[in-house]
Amino acid sequence: MLPYLHPQACGYKNPIVEVCFGWGAPRMEMHRSWNAAEWRYVLYGNSEHQRRRTEQSLFSAVLLTPMQSSYGRYWNPLYLGLTEPTDERDWLEWLVALFAPEQLLHALDEAIAEAKRSIDIWITLPYPDRLQPDFGRSSGTSLNFRYPEDRLEALLWWVDACLRKWKRSSFAHSLKLRGFRWPREVLVADDEALVRALGRHVRSKGLRFMWLAHYGSAHVHAWKDMGFDFMYVNPGYYGRSDVPVEYIDYAALFASTVGSGLQLVCGKGSLCDRGHPYEYWRRGVPSRLDYLDRASLMFVFQETDLVDLARTRKQLYRDLVHVVHGIRRRRGKAARINR
Repeated sequence: MLPYLHPQACGYKNPIVEVCFGWGAPRMEMHRSWNAAEWRYVLYGNSEHQRRRTEQSLFSAVLLTPMQSSYGRYWNPLYLGLTEPTDERDWLEWLVALFAPEQLLHALDEAIAEAKRSIDIWITLPYPDRLQPDFGRSSGTSLNFRYPEDRLEALLWWVDACLRKWKRSSFAHSLKLRGFRWPREVLVADDEALVRALGRHVRSKGLRFMWLAHYGSAHVHAWKDMGFDFMYVNPGYYGRSDVPVEYIDYAALFASTVGSGLQLVCGKGSLCDRGHPYEYWRRGVPSRLDYLDRASLMFVFQETDLVDLARTRKQLYRDLVHVVHGIRRRRGKAARINR
């Protein structure tokens, strides 16, 4: 048996699904506010009769990730350099959006109310771009991200502001905040000390610190030493890029070696063929690499999401629902046997 980061060892619900907010990636003409109706595609597999059947529940753990603010600047560091760096207005917008009425967290609370189950929440932090010399004064002082201490101060301010809003919220019974995610999938030298300090701060609040990393990127093998509690590696296979399908196998074996989780990718766009999600699912069965049942998993989407798939690629959406239901059913059975 391969020693992946096991779901039960984490102590949190799994698999996790990444849900993106904002105007999306370049070429992605979609703004999703995530109201209660949209959340049902994530929670129940999108049918009214399934909403009342807990055995038909889909995801019970969500990673919330910002993409692009209404100011046109990207929160997501994947697109660094395409726009001006974010400043305090963008960071405040992400904070306000998370707790806004009838969207994101409040809408998720409404959508899950009938199921009588809780949802684990993970939140992606904004990225402090070193090219931002004039972030703003929301933390109390004027911050210049050319200085490492100012970058850390901005992140600590945002985390603490988010926690204050969470404590004042009305949905603590159904939504469980589990931790924060470092926003960049590669760890550059200028971020190393910052990440370690931020991880200590997050853990001091009783929460956990997560990293979604590219397979082969710097320090991915030493993710625990970098200060992360959980790491999910992205194989980087999309079907039409120069990355061969065998990278799924390599990344899975790597994840088992370093004790991390694995990202399962589903995307649209020029790099993605229509069959790549099925390669991730086929290779994870027990007769092959067995990560569908044994590894902590993160379902991630590129230039699409579950709502878009349900409307434009209905068969793929149904197949994904079937895969997730199978994972949950088999893991539930294994947990009962091991009690």
